[in-house]
Amino acid sequence: MRAGRRGSRWSPPPVCSAWVEKLAESLRVTQLSKSQLSAMTEHLAEQGFAWHNRPLEQGPYAFIWGDALTQLTSVTSP
Repeated sequence: MRAGRRGSRWSPPPVCSAWVEKLAESLRVTQLSKSQLSAMTEHLAEQGFAWHNRPLEQGPYAFIWGDALTQLTSVTSP
């Protein structure tokens, strides 16, 4: 189903093992086995899916709305 249609459910993109490995390296975690990497990837995918599909009726949820207008003007001196 296309996004925006009634009844459709968006799902987050899949979590990639390479992304998880890069994340672990940035946290200075080294020497992960393939099974550890797979378990971490699965856990992150489950957490992301659960967060994205949580019921919003439990709110209130804080949010920030940003809006900006920029205009380019040129000033010429007489």
